[in-house]
Amino acid sequence: MAQERARLRLVDVAEEAGVSIAAASRALSGSAGVSDVIAQRVREVAERMGYVANVHARTLAAGPARASGCSCTRSATPTSPRSPAVCCGSVPGRG
Repeated sequence: MAQERARLRLVDVAEEAGVSIAAASRALSGSAGVSDVIAQRVREVAERMGYVANVHARTLAAGPARASGCSCTRSATPTSPRSPAVCCGSVPGRG
């Protein structure tokens, strides 16, 4: 199966290995639920095809990072009288 590297998707690897997309995903991530034989076959097919996981897709699939950031000045100003302790406090309900 000759495909351009940029267009190769997990579904292509799964199809070539003869497994479901879920099984291919588990095999490549090292998750439980796939036999050693299937996992090895999927890894070999992925390597032969030149499959590289899309980090952006993986991040989206993982869900929200539950992280937030904040930038505060060292001292209060007339337009921003709050202290860093106030503006950089915890987000309610998020820890």
